[in-house]
Amino acid sequence: MAAASTWQPQEEGLREICGLLEQHISPSSDKPRIWQQLQHYSQFPDFNNYLAFILAHGQGTRVEIRQAAGLLLKNNLRSAFKTMAPSYQQYIKSELLPCLGAADRHIRSTVGTIISVIVQQGRVEGWPELLQALLQCLESKDLTHMEGAMDALSKICEDIPQELDSDVPGLAERPINIFLPRLLQFFQSPHASLRKLSLGSINQFIMLMPTALLLSMDQYLQGLFILARDPAGEVCSAFIQLIEIRPSFLEQHLRNVVEYMLQANKDADDEVALEACEFCAPEAPPPPPPPLLNQNRSVFCEAQLRPDSLREFLPHLIPVLLSNMAYAEDDESLVDAEEDDSFPDRDQDLKPRFHASRFHGGENDEDDDDDIINIWNLRKCSAAALDILSNVFGDEILPTLMPLAKMATTDDASWKDREAAVLALGAIAEGCINGLYPHLPEIVSFLIPLLDDKFPLIRSITCWTLSRYSKFIVQNIGRQQGHEQFDKVLMGFLRRILDTNKRVQEAACSAFATLEEEAAEELAPRLEVILQHLMCAFGRYQKRNLRIVYDAIGTLADAVGGELDQPRYLEILMPPLISKWQQLSNSDKDLFPLLECFTSIAQFLDETKTIGGAYNIANESSLALGPGFSQFAGPVFQRCIELIQAQQLAKVDPLSAGVQYDKEFIVCSLDLLSGLAEGLGGGIESLVLFFL
Repeated sequence: MAAASTWQPQEEGLREICGLLEQHISPSSDKPRIWQQLQHYSQFPDFNNYLAFILAHGQGTRVEIRQAAGLLLKNNLRSAFKTMAPSYQQYIKSELLPCLGAADRHIRSTVGTIISVIVQQGRVEGWPELLQALLQCLESKDLTHMEGAMDALSKICEDIPQELDSDVPGLAERPINIFLPRLLQFFQSPHASLRKLSLGSINQFIMLMPTALLLSMDQYLQGLFILARDPAGEVCSAFIQLIEIRPSFLEQHLRNVVEYMLQANKDADDEVALEACEFCAPEAPPPPPPPLLNQNRSVFCEAQLRPDSLREFLPHLIPVLLSNMAYAEDDESLVDAEEDDSFPDRDQDLKPRFHASRFHGGENDEDDDDDIINIWNLRKCSAAALDILSNVFGDEILPTLMPLAKMATTDDASWKDREAAVLALGAIAEGCINGLYPHLPEIVSFLIPLLDDKFPLIRSITCWTLSRYSKFIVQNIGRQQGHEQFDKVLMGFLRRILDTNKRVQEAACSAFATLEEEAAEELAPRLEVILQHLMCAFGRYQKRNLRIVYDAIGTLADAVGGELDQPRYLEILMPPLISKWQQLSNSDKDLFPLLECFTSIAQFLDETKTIGGAYNIANESSLALGPGFSQFAGPVFQRCIELIQAQQLAKVDPLSAGVQYDKEFIVCSLDLLSGLAEGLGGGIESLVLFFL
């Protein structure tokens, strides 16, 4: 290939590279082979010059091929620009600048991306011609050139804004001081593309807040309110950043900002509506909400704005939130919700799991949050916002919300609106409890039949919402109606635990665990039917939901204590667990939840001394676990010791151990041994002497 001083492409090389690029973008090509050939060409020092030439002078060549050349050039320059010969660097720069005015917008966009990469690699001072070229294009009357320059400038602002707020040798002032007045002028451009790009560019400097922007803040804010008539994306982002970084700038405009954000909540672009929804959630004084709503983010909270600013807007905001809580047509949950338990779990459904020691603490003490809602979107943000509003304004929101929720639950309403209404009832369960309390029997009676609704997502959200009212349901057991409602809710959860839909199974198990914690000894008379349902689920659930069954069993042991240590209950509970225990190898991480489950059973069965008084533990410590569980104590103890020994060996010699070292096995095993010691009392000595 030619020397660098008077570089010109050779026709044969040009033709070969264009041919390879054409094959590379073809869906039917042998991509690994083509890529290997392109890598071969990249060994030539002037290969990137060829790519720049194809991008800039490819008239008559398909735009897709020119784009492919540009994208390959961009990737190459990221790693090779600083080591290229200066003459080649200069050649590529000289070919790019005229392309700012290329007729095809795809070419202009690709050129803008490459320019940003070069500035990242060589800084502004390494390309003095660039700033002048951008200014000339911005000040021209040609829309194509203005858009090309704005596209490149916006990408520089996005990737390396600090570079434009730095001193540049040879320039009397920083680049941002030169460009900012022109960007502000574009706020009033008749061309929507220029208005959007200029606002997006300035928004990149809000975090940095250079002196030039600080001095122009009044002009910038005036421009924002002018641009409020445009599509909301960049304007919404600007308001949110300003509230987060410098809330004082917007204090006198707060009413207008809230009105704007209220409208943005209804934007057709879900990303815009999501940002606006996060903005409209004020600070909630009570503790953080439960897992369903725990991803909420409050701009008001972060900016320490007064919640009273929102009070007058509640009648307008709450209907918008309720509307946004309905499932969108493209919500992936709608697809997942159709999966019954015959569908195998996907790998992405099985998140990595970490043990949280009940005795020693853990590095990951937060809940896994494998509940009904996993991916943050407008629906979930709206539910979180309603939860926060209920905690801030309490019963004040009920006159607006309840008629809307009631209307959404009529027979004429769509199932999505009914589901959103049930979600809303769950979201306000804590914040509005005083106003709801007189109506809770009616609300619970309304919810119970929905556990058997034909739509799985209504069944699942009803489980969650009822679980939010567990405290009331349990407290009301002393009344005849309350006792009947408790039984109906309990049996409803158990039916749904055996639902064929995996989403409903998950929701029902989680809801039942919440009810278990509240009900405690009230569950004792119903233990047999509870265990029958849980162990039936244990036999049919797949790996993901099986973890939740383990948690439900552990929570049950926590709740009823020694009541569980009766032969008729352990005959239902233990054989399936022991069978699973024996099936799993010493390297299988599915042992973790099973070990935790055993820990709960072993640890809390010593409560026979306070529940029922079945055994005199003070005098018969070896029988503290009762005759039911005692037969399993030895094998469980032995397996824990084996797991610990295997991991100790794996730490120094994984090959001999046959497993890779993982300290979680040791922590889980030690927890279970602690539980056994707590349950057996002095009786643990015989196991220690026998096995050690």
